[in-house]
Parts: sequence; C-alpha cells; structure tokens
Amino acid sequence: MDRHGSHITAEFDQYAKQNLIIVLCMPLYSLHILQPLDISCFAVLKRLYRQAVKAQMRVGINHINKDDFLTLYQEIRLAVF
Repeated sequence: MDRHGSHITAEFDQYAKQNLIIVLCMPLYSLHILQPLDISCFAVLKRLYRQAVKAQMRVGINHINKDDFLTLYQEIRLAVF
C-alpha cells in the first residue's frame, strides 16, 4: 500500500487483522519503483511470455487467440511459480 489516507481505514485494518493479512506500506510516490511482485515474479512471467510469443511468430503464427494465450500462459506460469 502507498499510505494514501483513503487506503488505510479502520475498517480495512480490522478486516486485515481478522483475515490474518499482513499489510505492507510503502513510502509515498515510490510504489512504481518498489512494487515487489512486478519486480520479482511478474517481471519473469512477462519476459518468458514475450519470448514464447516471439517463438510463435518465428514459426509463422501471427495471431494468438484466447486458447493460445491460456496454453502459453499455463506453461509459463508453471515454470515461473
């Protein structure tokens, strides 16, 4: 979370405690730099997906439909996570 007043409310705090959620507050205006998931796992996921799409293009496949996306995504997700 980015410490914005609208994000940190008593109701949210109570919900987090009841559901055993650990809330991390980042410094203001730094979330775009510090987003842990974007930097760690999702960056790898995006890179591998991009590589898979390029491999498809090299063999002449220039259109990826929803089924193709899900197939590629499932394979890549298993490798990343």
